Amino acid sequence: MILQENGGSLRAGGMPGNRGGGSPTNHYRRLMQELAEDPEALAEFVAVLRDRESSHFMRARDHAADRAYGPVKQTVELEGVGQVIVAPIVLGLTRAVAPEGE
Repeated sequence: MILQENGGSLRAGGMPGNRGGGSPTNHYRRLMQELAEDPEALAEFVAVLRDRESSHFMRARDHAADRAYGPVKQTVELEGVGQVIVAPIVLGLTRAVAPEGE
């Protein structure tokens, strides 16, 4: 145990079994940069975005929207003419999206 100034203590070497966390390693960042610049990987990502039947469509769409417009800060549901409209509020701008199939 390593005593701390505040009267507490820490285990030397950390908790058993805890590999730590934190920021990704440079190797991981480099790999992600390579994938982002790979034309084949980009083509696959675009193909998923264009295929609404893909099991990965929603996650890919959310990822692309977050990068393009920023994450949604708040969602407001408005009841209108027989339908619920979801209006995400992003950076002070509102964008109304009617549910699919309506």
